[in-house]
Amino acid sequence: MSYSTATQERTQAGQQAGEQAIQAMVLRSTSDRAFREQLLTNPRAAIATFTGRKESEIPAELDFAVVENHATATLVLPDPINAELSDADLETVAGGSDPISIAGMVVLGMFIIDEGIKIYKS
Repeated sequence: MSYSTATQERTQAGQQAGEQAIQAMVLRSTSDRAFREQLLTNPRAAIATFTGRKESEIPAELDFAVVENHATATLVLPDPINAELSDADLETVAGGSDPISIAGMVVLGMFIIDEGIKIYKS
């Protein structure tokens, strides 16, 4: 297996693990009021709680906001831009993939995979 194929497979596995972890955290937030409040007020601490790690061990690249759904729709605004949109930005706006969201899921997924490997080896 080539390095790029292995890297791509790890990235895909990381993204899947990240999506599963997010789903599990959302599910837990429906029945665990303290965890839900922690997700809303300090998502990094909530991830640490969820994974059994120290908050300082959560990757610095992992930065996201959690909001409670009180509306019939939630609109997430992107960062403001001062220049013309690039082709990649236009594709994202037109319904393409959002590289920031994907990167966040990959980082979270890789973190969880690494934790699973450590637990399996111990």
